[in-house]
Amino acid sequence: MTASHPWHIWQGRGWPTNACDEEQFITALRHHAGRAPRGSFSRAGVVMVITALRCGTDADALLAQAPGLKPAQLVASYDRLEALRVTAADAWHTIVADPQPTTLAAHYQQAAALLPVPLSRLAIAIADVPEQAEWLVASVDEKVRQLQATCDQVYTRLEQHASVGRHEDAVELGTRLFDPTTGNYLFAETYFLPRRVGELSPLRIVDLLGERRDDPKLL
Repeated sequence: MTASHPWHIWQGRGWPTNACDEEQFITALRHHAGRAPRGSFSRAGVVMVITALRCGTDADALLAQAPGLKPAQLVASYDRLEALRVTAADAWHTIVADPQPTTLAAHYQQAAALLPVPLSRLAIAIADVPEQAEWLVASVDEKVRQLQATCDQVYTRLEQHASVGRHEDAVELGTRLFDPTTGNYLFAETYFLPRRVGELSPLRIVDLLGERRDDPKLL
């Protein structure tokens, strides 16, 4: 497929991967890495992986378009980002499971890597009315779950479009998930909790990697 939007730097189907696609993507990269020495993390590797996932480009197509890429390095970069994402997501789930001021304080920094604004608002609110901590955390978690449900509805519609050959419709619908030209997309929503690497927005990647937000990487 040819590029349909400025951020489609790889040839692919033209919309972000779903969970199954992403699993196939990283599994294929691990296969290509084979018995090669374990690769090392690189920011460039993160850019290659995340842009491919956003373009709906599979691993074979990515390596064919950029034969100089080293699969082992791409795998290492993916794994590092996924490990950071899991740590942050687990911190949030711990707060939800035990919505107490002490739990929030203990896990705040890690969870804020994915949900900085909700965590900041939550900390202020709980400091004011600690006896309402359980309700306040549940209110935030409900917003998180609603956005994830909305995202899943988009994935379902994308599959439906693809199944009947409505490629152009799917490409446009995919911009609901990711569209850096407007900044108005689900992956960037304040209360969206990414469930895998492909759902990470640029700023969330910056935060996970501990980079400076005043000089963020655009990819």
